[in-house]
Amino acid sequence: MLTWPESSLPDHSSRRCVPVGLCFLLGQVEVQALEEGRARLRKYVVTEEQQVTVPVTHEEVTIEREPITDANRDDALSGPAISEEEHEVVLHEEQPVVDKQAVPVERVRLGKEEVTEQETVSEQVRQERIEADGPGLSDKNAG
Repeated sequence: MLTWPESSLPDHSSRRCVPVGLCFLLGQVEVQALEEGRARLRKYVVTEEQQVTVPVTHEEVTIEREPITDANRDDALSGPAISEEEHEVVLHEEQPVVDKQAVPVERVRLGKEEVTEQETVSEQVRQERIEADGPGLSDKNAG
């Protein structure tokens, strides 16, 4: 409600007058925090096929024949003339072996930050005014 200091009011003590108070409805805007929604961070696992080409080696059996010469004749005749023998060679091969281990890539956090925006609010407000009619009526403070 609006009030005026008494010194600013006109002196109507000599006249008969009926004072009327005027009010103005003052709108006051405040903000209220409400839950807007929820955000979730969910971690899940996906499986995908990966193909990697790696070089692998293996050993193969070869038979080498060489003619008898004067230089190797003694080695060729060092054993029995005719016999049965068996010779064995161990063959090796490489095979890919997959070793998997979890390696940290990054850390992820779900956070929040306040963002301030401007929002325009409209509302109707009411105000009291006066209207008077009658002969010889004048509003001395209207301006």
